[in-house]
Amino acid sequence: MAQIKVHSQNHKIIETGSVIQYEDEPIVFSITDEEGEVLVRIKFVNDDDKMDSVSFNYNLVNEKEAELTLVNFKSVTGFGTKKPIEIGELEKRRLYLAFSVQDLGGNKSRLLHYTWYEGEVV
Repeated sequence: MAQIKVHSQNHKIIETGSVIQYEDEPIVFSITDEEGEVLVRIKFVNDDDKMDSVSFNYNLVNEKEAELTLVNFKSVTGFGTKKPIEIGELEKRRLYLAFSVQDLGGNKSRLLHYTWYEGEVV
């Protein structure tokens, strides 16, 4: 049977997909390798004081957990990364994430499109 491997620039695509998020609940990715499990939590926040501003913040909670906070991602047409952002390491390679988020009509639900990339050796 044929296998398809996908690359973008020098990065191997290891996972891509979409998730519908409901009621402002975080989306949690569990990534497992030979060193154990790493959690990447994507949290959505609305900042009424900065409604015209869209941003994201990345925070390492500890060496096994990270949190990506997306602020004011409330557009029907979508917001996202212009290029993959470095999240950490996986199996001694850099781990990147690219994403786009669309608001699903103001009912506290969003559609997250994501792609995880394996990068260069660390």
